[in-house]
Amino acid sequence: MAIAFDTITQVNTEKWQFDWSGSDTWNVYLDGILLSTTTDNTYTIEQTGASAISPALEVMSSSSVADNVKYPPRIVLQWQKSDNTQTYNVQEYVSSAWKTRQRIRNNGSRYFSFQTFAMTDVTSNQWRVIPVSKFAVEGTPLLLTTFLVRNPAPPQAAITYANPDVTVSAI
Repeated sequence: MAIAFDTITQVNTEKWQFDWSGSDTWNVYLDGILLSTTTDNTYTIEQTGASAISPALEVMSSSSVADNVKYPPRIVLQWQKSDNTQTYNVQEYVSSAWKTRQRIRNNGSRYFSFQTFAMTDVTSNQWRVIPVSKFAVEGTPLLLTTFLVRNPAPPQAAITYANPDVTVSAI
């Protein structure tokens, strides 16, 4: 079973620090993938691109399966190649408009994939993959709808304390 974090701190726009208590050998997972085995009680991780949501990191004291293997926070979109295509535009429908998330170059593979960002629990999203020729002609889009149920993100909290004459204890 995963431990509870003492603190989760956003160090900067791309870096998060996780701290926990206990003395053990810890397995640190992200999206079900083992990142590190450590005896430290802190782990710092960098994400590309700014995010106000911490990554779904899990720390476990045993080699049991991480919860994110069962309920990952991301979806992998996959599609088969389209003839005469130079790039694929992967787009998400957000606020009544299609937003391009990534352009993927045709490298000659038979299949292509795109891994989404960490998505919100219990949500539906619309996606489309548009093949684009070397002459910038768009082909017929592949339309996809996803529904995601994942482990919820850790709660976010900020606590300040300024009275040295009062003792605060947890219940």
